Amino acid sequence: MKKAAVYTAVLVIMAALLSVTVFGEEGVMDGLDGKLPEEVIPLLPDGIGEASASEISQLTGADYIFGVIGKLLREALFPAAGFLSVLLGTVLISSAVSLMSKDISGGRIASSVSMITTLSLAVYIGGVEERLVGEICAFADSVSAFCGAMVPITAGLLSASSNTAGAAVTSSGLLFFSSAVEYAAAYIFIPLFRFGLALTVISSVSGPESGAGSVCSVINKAFTWLLAGAAAIFSTVLSYQTELAAAADTAAARGVKYAVGSAIPIVGGALGDAVRTAAAGLSVIKSGAGTVGIVVLILLTLPLLISLSYTSLSLAAASFAASMLGCGREASLFGELRSLTGFGIALVSFISFVFIFALALFMKTAPAIGI
Repeated sequence: MKKAAVYTAVLVIMAALLSVTVFGEEGVMDGLDGKLPEEVIPLLPDGIGEASASEISQLTGADYIFGVIGKLLREALFPAAGFLSVLLGTVLISSAVSLMSKDISGGRIASSVSMITTLSLAVYIGGVEERLVGEICAFADSVSAFCGAMVPITAGLLSASSNTAGAAVTSSGLLFFSSAVEYAAAYIFIPLFRFGLALTVISSVSGPESGAGSVCSVINKAFTWLLAGAAAIFSTVLSYQTELAAAADTAAARGVKYAVGSAIPIVGGALGDAVRTAAAGLSVIKSGAGTVGIVVLILLTLPLLISLSYTSLSLAAASFAASMLGCGREASLFGELRSLTGFGIALVSFISFVFIFALALFMKTAPAIGI
């Protein structure tokens, strides 16, 4: 039994020291070579490909993150301004034609003009929303693929630090949620979004008496609450599983170290020093790998969130302008579509939050061999 404990401790220390050596010399990014999403690579800081685990935190500090946010905001501003200009211009034309019709026909054709304008705006904004839906689905696929690529890295580092149960929990959690995200985006989000878009157009054209607007509002609230509940349940379960796995791994590692120390006191002390050295190195590497993963997820999320936010703000401004100009149908359409855009914002926020939370738990887990 004691010999088995000694052999186990030596193998664990060798694996930990090997991981420290490989990642320390080659850099954390080498483990992700060829697995990073193409749209993220130009946004990564210069020199991160050759950076060691201890240097990554310096390259991905607050200055870098806020610099990327400012860059993305500026790049997305011009398309958003063009979208808002089309909306406001159409509303102004509709308002002017309605005023002219009152002088010419006593307002008899104003309703027809408003309906035609509303349908035209619905077609145009529907095209924009469909493009955003495609980007959301591509985002879900990219995030799922990247987190799938992170699984071998997280599992390897946790296993090297004797967190075998933690490696199993983290890997299974990431893989399960990756599959769930792809399924939810393809079979739940897209059908609900298109159904809500159809209800929005019906409600705006036919008026409140159709009841379509209330149905769309119920769907929006139900979807938002469903995502919030799923995020809370998944993060809670993953957190408790990680804590329990860490406790089990720590107890097992302490048992092995005690057996080694009692069997061969001198060798046990030397192994203890080697364990502490390996554990310190693995902590740095885990922090570097987790930081890279979180930064990549942020870079995947930010452009889409900014685009969705600009769209939502543009629709809100257009709805306010339409209300001020007396264009009721157009104002209702803009308001409903803004609420519908919340579908996308909620889904993107949910996906990014859960994956970032999972990687944060990975970084928080202390090496069992160092405790």
